[in-house]
Parts: sequence; C-alpha cells; structure tokens
Amino acid sequence: MARDRAFTNRRAVADGRDLLAERRKARTPTFEAAVDKVIALHREAWKDGGKTASLWRSTLRAYAYPQIGRTSVDQITTADVITTLSKLLKEQRVAAVPHGFRSSFRDWASERTNHPRAVIEAALAHVVRNQTEASYARSDLLEKRRPLMDQWATYVEQDI
Repeated sequence: MARDRAFTNRRAVADGRDLLAERRKARTPTFEAAVDKVIALHREAWKDGGKTASLWRSTLRAYAYPQIGRTSVDQITTADVITTLSKLLKEQRVAAVPHGFRSSFRDWASERTNHPRAVIEAALAHVVRNQTEASYARSDLLEKRRPLMDQWATYVEQDI
C-alpha cells in the first residue's frame, strides 16, 4: 500500500505535477469560505439578532465576491483588495482611498502598539526587498498577525 502510493507520487512528480502545491490548494479556502468561518466565529459577539452578519454578507456579496469570492485566500493580491475597496468607496461616495486606509493602519500600528515592524509589514503584504533577508524570511507570520488585526478591528470599530 505505501509502496504503491510512493510509486504513484513519483510518477506524478515525473509528469511535472507539484504535489505539495496541490495539497496546499486543497486545504486553502476560497475568500467566500473564509468569510463564512469568520462570520461564524464572530456571530455570538454580535448581539444584534444577526443584523451585523447580514450586513457583512450583503456588502461582500455586492463588492468583494464578484472580484475575489472564488479566489483562494492565498492567491488574493494587494491589487485585488485595492480594486475591491475602490469600487466600494466610489459607489458609497466615501472620500477616501485604499492607500489611505493602509497608511492609517501603518501609522496606528507603529504608534499605538508594540508589535514588531516585521509583523506590521507582513500585515500590509509588503515584500522584503533585501534578497538575503528575504531568503530567510519564509514565514507569513500569520499567528502573530492575528492579534494585531484584532486590535486594529477594535480600534476602527470604537466609534461605530
């Protein structure tokens, strides 16, 4: 059984398949699936009878899903996010630009938190330009970014 599986895997690699990438893709949710999980996680904290969840879903259905809904979350680029936000801001007549959001986040994170610069930059999807440093920076720092983004969410929802 193990021998047969090893043979099958060797043949797949010889045929040019990237088995590791295939496994990752199978485990990585689409944006829509990730949203479902996030809403489920926060639903109990939203004590408004489901109005917040409904608002999030309708907004994402109108603005995000057409652009990135079926895209695997690890394939969503900064350009995808900016395009999605730009459409939302334009149609809602909000006098802001996505870069302003990013800049506000960067200023807030560096001035009001103690998170390491590398974590803040990873949250902004900034690429390490120094090739030597980049070759060692293999983590996406996801677990360290979670508390940072939770703090940001709390900060921006203060006056809502």
